Amino acid sequence: MVKTETISVFVTPAPADFLASCVESGRYQSTSEAVREGVRLLEQQSRVRAAEIAHIQDRIAARVADLEAGRVMDAASFFTEWNDELDGIEESQRA
Repeated sequence: MVKTETISVFVTPAPADFLASCVESGRYQSTSEAVREGVRLLEQQSRVRAAEIAHIQDRIAARVADLEAGRVMDAASFFTEWNDELDGIEESQRA
């Protein structure tokens, strides 16, 4: 059986109304279920951001290594490549 922990959360009326509407719509059985879904989404978002940061750090390290080895890319080419990659990431996240 899954261990659970009771946590009290105080919210303003707007989030409370939203949570109530989620339950009233039948999408969730309880406010707790809706909040658990929100926490799962927050965890997922945190993992995605951590992966994005790691990827950016890897790219920077690779470019530093290129620079140290005398392989230089002009700024315009670098930012065009960088923006194309970011556009691809954003597009994959929308899918």
